[in-house]
Amino acid sequence: MSDHDTSHQQFTMVPLEKQGTSETGHPSAVSSTTPVNQRVTRRASNASSITTNSGEIPPNQNARHSFPQFFVLPHLLKKNAWILLAATTLVMIIYIWLYLGAVWSPMTRVKNVEILFYNADQGFDYSTTPPQVVPLFQTITRNTTLGTVVQKQILDPTSPISRIVSWKDVTQEPGWDRLSLIDQVEKGKAWGLLYIPSNFSNNWLTYAPSTTTGTPLPQNLKPVSMEYVFDQGRNYATHSIVERYISKAMEGLSRGFENQLLASAANQTLMQVLHPFYWIQPIYMSETVMNPVLMYGQNFASYLVVSIICVPLSILPLPTHARFSNGGNNACSFLTEFSSLSSTLDPFWPCTVSASTSLPRSKPSVS
Repeated sequence: MSDHDTSHQQFTMVPLEKQGTSETGHPSAVSSTTPVNQRVTRRASNASSITTNSGEIPPNQNARHSFPQFFVLPHLLKKNAWILLAATTLVMIIYIWLYLGAVWSPMTRVKNVEILFYNADQGFDYSTTPPQVVPLFQTITRNTTLGTVVQKQILDPTSPISRIVSWKDVTQEPGWDRLSLIDQVEKGKAWGLLYIPSNFSNNWLTYAPSTTTGTPLPQNLKPVSMEYVFDQGRNYATHSIVERYISKAMEGLSRGFENQLLASAANQTLMQVLHPFYWIQPIYMSETVMNPVLMYGQNFASYLVVSIICVPLSILPLPTHARFSNGGNNACSFLTEFSSLSSTLDPFWPCTVSASTSLPRSKPSVS
């Protein structure tokens, strides 16, 4: 025989084992006639039933392989992930409790807001008022100051104005003036101050005839105005609610005082004596804003709650990224395990295992 001749060799192909179950309950090798993608599916679906020779599930597979169909992200079973999730939830609950507690039915809590009240009105000075007009004002005010009339209407327990907020009258307490009361608001000891100035009554007389000028002149008119002082920077939401209530209450007080004048016996005389401008707004309320909140800061609490929610949600995917960052191998392994929920893998599944690496074939024996 020539050198190119080879001796007769006989090859015997050993068939692959068929699908079955061993005595210990392990799935045997898959038949060669089974499609590769089905073999991967069946192997993945049986991963949760792998046991040791003694019939016990290995400790490292209890958490991850026992319930793969319920936990889409197995890394959430780790202790650190649960701690992070619990901490994030706790922070959100605390913030929601604090934030929503301030805006949940705020109308029922306005009564708890304490507002200082101080009447510094020094009364009328009739030195330049015609004598025939003086009795008219004395009858209306009952020989008191206009500030006292307003004070009684505000602090009267039966008046709706007195039930809006918690008024604290410090008029009779010695040592108080406008600056010291504003300092109390600045220090947070009171939410606001309603201050009646010393010239409150005399400003009303500017709308009446004078012995020096006769008919009241528009340039000499002074508003009959109270001052409301509040610290807007302390709590913008509380200020907005209280200020709206007090403004409406003072407007109602002004219209009520106007109706009393028009309903009195001297209504015709008042219409002739007082300047027409007075009936536009009998009593004003000016506002002094301390620590004003700029426009972009009005909804700061809303911006803050969004940040608190978004930051933890941005951190939570990090454990998932760490699991899937090993060249895609962990990701494909996880997706293949997750795909075991269906009977077969989709032909276009991105993590299909190739036939050359899925199942080891037995070598041909040479006889």
